[in-house]
Amino acid sequence: MGLALKDDDRAVLGAISAANGGEYFVAQFTTAGVLDNTFGTGGIVLIPNAAINADEDGSPALVVDFLSRTLLAGIAEGGGGRYFVSRFTTAGVLDTTFGTGGIVFIPNATINADENSGVGLAVRPDGSPVLGGINQTSDLYFLAQFTNTGALDTGFSGDGIAYLTGINADQDPGVSVTLQPDGKVLLGAIDETEREYTLSRFTTDGSLDPDFATGGIAVVPSTSILADETSGVAVVLQSDGKPVLGGIDQTTTNAEEFFVARFDGDIASLELLKAGPATARPGDTVLYTITLTNTSSTESAFGVSLTEVLPTGMAINDIVASGDGSWTCVVALATCDTPFLSPGDVATFTVQATVDPGAPAGVVTNTASAGATNAFGTSTTSNAETEILGDTPPEPPGPPEPPEPPGPPAPPEQSAPPAPPGPDAPTNGAGSGLDELPRTGPTGPLQLMGLALAALLSGATLTIVSRGSRFVRLRSA
Repeated sequence: MGLALKDDDRAVLGAISAANGGEYFVAQFTTAGVLDNTFGTGGIVLIPNAAINADEDGSPALVVDFLSRTLLAGIAEGGGGRYFVSRFTTAGVLDTTFGTGGIVFIPNATINADENSGVGLAVRPDGSPVLGGINQTSDLYFLAQFTNTGALDTGFSGDGIAYLTGINADQDPGVSVTLQPDGKVLLGAIDETEREYTLSRFTTDGSLDPDFATGGIAVVPSTSILADETSGVAVVLQSDGKPVLGGIDQTTTNAEEFFVARFDGDIASLELLKAGPATARPGDTVLYTITLTNTSSTESAFGVSLTEVLPTGMAINDIVASGDGSWTCVVALATCDTPFLSPGDVATFTVQATVDPGAPAGVVTNTASAGATNAFGTSTTSNAETEILGDTPPEPPGPPEPPEPPGPPAPPEQSAPPAPPGPDAPTNGAGSGLDELPRTGPTGPLQLMGLALAALLSGATLTIVSRGSRFVRLRSA
């Protein structure tokens, strides 16, 4: 029997009906506990015996994927015993985008299934199912990974099927499959030779994880818990990454007891660094950068959370995550969360904040903290200090105006050119009534004009009779 909850808390049950020679069915219930009429027919969907012949003693496994589709896995008696996985839409009909008509089989020639063998099922965040069971031909436990469309995933162990070697499964014990947030697969099983419960971990590529227990396999010694070869097994994962395994102990004769065993989980190590501006002024917008690293070389960090604590006088505007991890950030709470960080992963956060216009001067401390459910200590912190300067200073004066460029020099004052001498000009000043006047020197043009004006005022008439390079001759009428 398989049981799961959808995101809205509706329960989904998978089991086998003895009617019609044995048929697998899925039933969906409302949160009030009644059959959900929106699913299948009256809340129930059957896989006809003609499609899958079910043995009423079988035990199917059921999970719900990220789109609220229901996946059911089990063993079909027809065809020599075959493992199958089926997928149903939210309306309760077989999903024709998966396998053939909503069902995918592993051929008996590949995996020989016994109708009483255990079945384990998990589904990855992208909708890819991972099936666990027993190959009766080799008496080995196996994991089979499918793509979202129902084909065996060749990226997993080369052909989609990985085997757990060294553990004997020659009877019909139960199987449990659980996924870690980092994608690694936990397989709970029973070693029937040693009558010991085992917990194995596979990497995302389908190989045993050497960083888990001894060679990827942890054992509950038979001296502590004596396993029943045909009993079931269940595995769940705590939020801190520690696996918990449950089963039946037969140590006490004729008095079987249920038990739960918890294993040490991965221990990650987180490193946090924060940087920001050295100074800021009231009203400024400032940026802080936070770097978070999982410094472990082998272990993932689970349930990772980052919290930004701004000092009084600052208000957050935005917080953006980049780099590794699948982060969900809530600006109002100044928090970011991711399901896991793989070994060596680095995430970067940019925080934008505004300094309050009335913030007083002084040094303030901005603190970031990060933690993981399986990290050393409860959290790691990093601080960045910023000095808030005084009020915004006045605008600085602009550059001085450039001086006016000098204009062209004024041309020198030039005197009027002298008139050419007349042909009858005398060779000296005799009979002219005026002495010869030099053009330059103490008696220049201004003095000449003064003399001429005086002569005119006295009633004389002046005539220029000769002009040379140095003298001007005047004659009065």
